[in-house]
Amino acid sequence: MRPRAVLLAGAAAGVVALATAVASPLIHRGELLLSDAFLSLSRSGMDPHPEVSVVAVDDASLTRVGRWPWPRDRLALLVDALFDGGASVVALDLLLSEVDTPAGDEALAAAFSRGRVVLSHAPAFATGGEAGDNLCDIPPLPVVRIAPRGSPLPGDLLFSTRGGVCSLPLFSRAAAASGVVTVAPDRDGVLRRLPLLLRTGEDLVPALALAAVLQHRGQGAPTLRPALAGDLRLEVDGSAIPLDDRGALAIPFRRKGSAVEQISAADVLEGRLPPETLQNRLVFVGATAQGVGDRILAPLGEPTSGVEVHALVAAGLLEGHLLSTPAWGRVLGIILTPVVGLGVAALVVWLGMLKGGAGALLLVLLGWGGALGLSASSGILLSPLLPTLGAGAALATLLVARVGREKGLLGEERARGDRTQDFAVHSLTALMETRDRATGLHARRTGEYVRLIAEALQRSPRFRDYLTDERIRLLTRVAPLHDIGKVGIPDAVLNKPGPLTLEEIREIRKHPELGYWTILRAEEAAGLTGEWSIEALTLAKELVRFHHECWDGTGYPHGLSGEEIPVPARIMAVVDVYDAMVQTRVYRR
Repeated sequence: MRPRAVLLAGAAAGVVALATAVASPLIHRGELLLSDAFLSLSRSGMDPHPEVSVVAVDDASLTRVGRWPWPRDRLALLVDALFDGGASVVALDLLLSEVDTPAGDEALAAAFSRGRVVLSHAPAFATGGEAGDNLCDIPPLPVVRIAPRGSPLPGDLLFSTRGGVCSLPLFSRAAAASGVVTVAPDRDGVLRRLPLLLRTGEDLVPALALAAVLQHRGQGAPTLRPALAGDLRLEVDGSAIPLDDRGALAIPFRRKGSAVEQISAADVLEGRLPPETLQNRLVFVGATAQGVGDRILAPLGEPTSGVEVHALVAAGLLEGHLLSTPAWGRVLGIILTPVVGLGVAALVVWLGMLKGGAGALLLVLLGWGGALGLSASSGILLSPLLPTLGAGAALATLLVARVGREKGLLGEERARGDRTQDFAVHSLTALMETRDRATGLHARRTGEYVRLIAEALQRSPRFRDYLTDERIRLLTRVAPLHDIGKVGIPDAVLNKPGPLTLEEIREIRKHPELGYWTILRAEEAAGLTGEWSIEALTLAKELVRFHHECWDGTGYPHGLSGEEIPVPARIMAVVDVYDAMVQTRVYRR
């Protein structure tokens, strides 16, 4: 290929990779897992914060003190013991929403008045852009909101609260402050971010961790400012806290061994703690016992409790080593993806395919190392996944283009082309298996089934001229691609254990066309059309697009019948149905 054509192909491959990745839930999932890995590496060597402790209602506490929930007078004894031990602030990850006994409630309220207690409320998130109401009567946080002239005040997109579970007014009046303990996991069930500020009407209210830190440090009114690309920055006495546009903070999770110190509530009540243990400590009180405390899935693969999450956030706010996944990082990744594709093509033009590919690999490794170093040094988590896909797409496109140009060569060149095709098919099959293991294993089996049926049909005069040895070899190779379009089908439809609705049936029936257009766009981007067309891709397109057509015309997506259906698709249809009958599926045995 000419240098200009190589450069255009590299840039085009980067654009196609970007368009595919941005719309793919699989890529989004990969970026989340990547940020989890960077989080683990960047905070693996940190020690517990010396000012924050968790007093846990753990299994030992239930055994020695009694079953949960404890009477209010016993909670009052616990709060008294914490203040007697020198605790600076006591933050309760407990919802005191129901009346116990008048005497017990009065005793607990009196214990609150001895020091600085931060109370919890769990309002629900308002939906549909509603302003939200301060139904829990949480004291608003005096936040100074600053924006450039002519711009809206920052914080309009903060999560709004409405209703929920509130602690009793008796305790709200006795507490020094109140905070919100509502959490919002990601779609995969993993909690990665915590709303630090929420909106109730025109007021802003803090999360439990922020309210506790402000009480512990005695700090003044925070300032909320806009940051780059729509993010927010909360400034507290000169310290900048990075938030996203919804006011959420990336939770600074740590490995279990380096998380906040935990103390059994039973040891506090029984006076077993050494002196100075709680002196000037910010203490979070909550349940962690099995079957009592809330269990939260953390990014590092270890379940944790809500009270530990709030304590970790408070420790991060105090030490200032916070994480951020800035919106500008996503914008940078989008910009770099086609640029990297162009750069890879330039390396290939300058150094040739082999050395250029090695240079591209080195470039990718440097990008990953830089992203990891940035996360460790400054806590900024940038994903190099999109630029890496751009580099890979450019290399794959140029490699496929080269193989297509040299398709007429024999011997070693032919073997190299075969290995390249096998690599592409196996890579795509592995991608399908990553998305849905059942679909991936199904794809791997079908190649051999297609070979067996095609070789049997080859003995028939009707198919002998069409099913040559070479065409059977190609059909066997591309058969695993028949369900590649399922990568574009939502997980909720693809993995649904029960019958599909009419809308879901229409969605699943899109996969033949999705697969066909995926191969067609890749073929066009690689310039494998006209004189450079490859028979394997032609067979793959027929097989992918028409393998759900039926002989009587009742199939989809085009309702072809009889001889209108290409032979590769007819063979694939039989193989597909047979494998479905003899394998357990998510929706039936």
